[in-house]
Amino acid sequence: MVGIGRSGRLGRCMDAAGNTILNRNPGLEGLRGFVRGWIVDNVWLRTTPGALTGSGAFGEADIGSRIDYNAYSNGEVFAGIGYKGLAEKHGWDKHSVVVDWQTVFAEPVKAPASQPYYSEKLQGQELPKDWRFEHSLLVPKAGSKLLDAGTVLPNLTGPYLGKAPDLGANEAGLGTAWYGPRYWDTLADVAYGIPEGWRSMTKDDPGKQAIIGMTGAQAILANGSKTITAMILLEKAQGEGRWEKLQQLVAEEAHAVTPVLEFQDGLLMRLYNRPKGLTLEVARIEPEGVLHVLIQNRQRDSEVSRTQMFQFARSLYR
Repeated sequence: MVGIGRSGRLGRCMDAAGNTILNRNPGLEGLRGFVRGWIVDNVWLRTTPGALTGSGAFGEADIGSRIDYNAYSNGEVFAGIGYKGLAEKHGWDKHSVVVDWQTVFAEPVKAPASQPYYSEKLQGQELPKDWRFEHSLLVPKAGSKLLDAGTVLPNLTGPYLGKAPDLGANEAGLGTAWYGPRYWDTLADVAYGIPEGWRSMTKDDPGKQAIIGMTGAQAILANGSKTITAMILLEKAQGEGRWEKLQQLVAEEAHAVTPVLEFQDGLLMRLYNRPKGLTLEVARIEPEGVLHVLIQNRQRDSEVSRTQMFQFARSLYR
């Protein structure tokens, strides 16, 4: 099973919201704890025919409080419980959609071979190379049914573009969360992930400051061709002046591609299409002032380059 998500709670009852789950076989055998909670804004797919779960004991006391705004690979969803009748009776999945796992993601997904069947008999054995999922971070494809098909959940839904959130763990156009190690930069006093092909420019790199066109940077990173660069600095401010500075950094309306986007930990971002290229302004309040990150893309805008820009910004931790 492949799974990435925004939230979930396991126990006697489970809430699942904003997850992308891709299974080869049914991923859940017991139903009672699962359907008692909320199942909203998820993408839940399997690469083989059949329902998404196995059967299990189930009664009226196990009815979930909200099951809707999901994308499934099979309209049957739950096996052995008369799902369609229950859905009609309790108002489940009125806004949910059925999709093909092979066509809804921006990059192709390679599913594992059908054999060997995953079981305890495989413990201690080396799995064949073709018995692994190969995929990107499962970003929705342009034009797919996942786009703008979700609903806003107060205190849970993150930034989104369009009229409504996309289904699943990732919002198209905003990259993905950072998965992997972070590097602690002692000069900038901030930790960040380094996207594939990027590197931190040292003080010995010629034109380190000029490449951004701005001095005073505590750290500068660039991709291999130096067409995407990121500058990190701390804008000095005190007291309420920090909030004024924060708003100033993302207030410009000219050339704005997105509204102001607020991610976790108070990280504000706004994307601009300026004459010199695509620019992502990133800012956050810190005790000593405002953390300011300027990410510029001088190459043609693409899903890959935009994803790297947002991934780096979303990896920042201090």
